[in-house]
Amino acid sequence: MIIKPIPTLEDTKRFAETFAHHLTPGICVALDGDLGAGKTTFVKYCAHALGIQDALDSPTFTILKTYGPPRLHHMDAYRLDGDADDLEDALFDEDAYIFVEWASNITNRLPKRTLFLTFSQNSQERVVKINGNGVLNEDLFND
Repeated sequence: MIIKPIPTLEDTKRFAETFAHHLTPGICVALDGDLGAGKTTFVKYCAHALGIQDALDSPTFTILKTYGPPRLHHMDAYRLDGDADDLEDALFDEDAYIFVEWASNITNRLPKRTLFLTFSQNSQERVVKINGNGVLNEDLFND
């Protein structure tokens, strides 16, 4: 696991661009962290880096939004309590980039090829913890 400081929006954008460069379709990116920690902003930056022109917003109320091309599924599991049946097709879409906010609510439903990012912030700093879960080498993001 790597802990990477992302104190500014520009740092978050740079990290998202680097991260997106190493993604391939079919890999699920599980995002967790407090409200306002930067999950949705990170997904927006990744989508832009992947060439998606659509304006992304939080899928909190719709639970799933799909963008593209290239196809990107953006999910919010905040209100799900382990029940992700309606998300199965999107979670296992081998031809899409997959991002799940509040993924810890459906951990048992996530694909095996899942990376875990945890965003945290306090008055001093904002960081992201990267767990490649054997899918991606975290050292790629070590400065």
